[in-house]
Amino acid sequence: MYLTERFLAILAALGSAASWALGAVLFKRIGEHMSAGGMTLAKGIVGMILLGAASLIEGFEPLDGKTWILLIASGLIGISLGDTFFFKALKDLGAVSMLTMLVGGQILTILLSFVFLAEWPNPYEWLGMTLILLGVGLALQAEMGATDRRASTRGIAFGFAAVACMAVSLIIVKKPLESVPSIQATFLRIASGSAVMLAAGLCTGKMAEWLVPMKNLRFLGLFLTAVTIVTFGGFWLSMYALKHLDVALANILNSTEPIFALPLAFLLTKEKIKAKSIIAAASVCSGILAIFYSRP
Repeated sequence: MYLTERFLAILAALGSAASWALGAVLFKRIGEHMSAGGMTLAKGIVGMILLGAASLIEGFEPLDGKTWILLIASGLIGISLGDTFFFKALKDLGAVSMLTMLVGGQILTILLSFVFLAEWPNPYEWLGMTLILLGVGLALQAEMGATDRRASTRGIAFGFAAVACMAVSLIIVKKPLESVPSIQATFLRIASGSAVMLAAGLCTGKMAEWLVPMKNLRFLGLFLTAVTIVTFGGFWLSMYALKHLDVALANILNSTEPIFALPLAFLLTKEKIKAKSIIAAASVCSGILAIFYSRP
């Protein structure tokens, strides 16, 4: 039973990576017509509906006060802040480079897991992290070589902010996942993050501006497709993997996003793939393999 559960968790982590890669490519197109705040709010509302229905079928587990606080905090940091920064970065960076940058964030997650979960990297993991950082550096250098250097710098700044928020969010949610169903945990994280974005939209008076693109049915269809892929493929599968694997291994497998993103970006958005981006993805994948090899 344990081996089957572990195998399913590994497949879930890889499925999450593929889903995030496809979602990032689609959201890159969506971001040309919609603000980052609007995307975060609309994605959260649709995600709540989808996961709420799934949670009702599966059933809700009673939670203690500390678990509520941790799940809400994880949602506030990872969804309302992390997703918004991610969408802002995606407006200025290519999908492949942004996902490669997020892989660098897995290093921060591993280091945080040592501080808070007592999981210290071994020599193979240090080698892997070095290769990943090299790949991230090459990807960002390729972006800085673009025509609009100011936009690239802004995108990288938002990207680092997204990476930090997502890393902290994953560390916070690890403990609650030991006793909470992954769908319920994902629903509560998205609900708390969406509540903050709803309040922000109402307080700033930007709600109508954020959601006006939804009046276009073709755009709405594309958005719903992207949200469904990211909600069930990205968020839920990553929570399932994190529930049944240790933080480091789950994030290593989730780090395969650039592998899926390269062909998807080329096929779906005709994004020009730079030679440095390919080398960067290869370096990242080598680092992932080194870390994966070190895990028992």
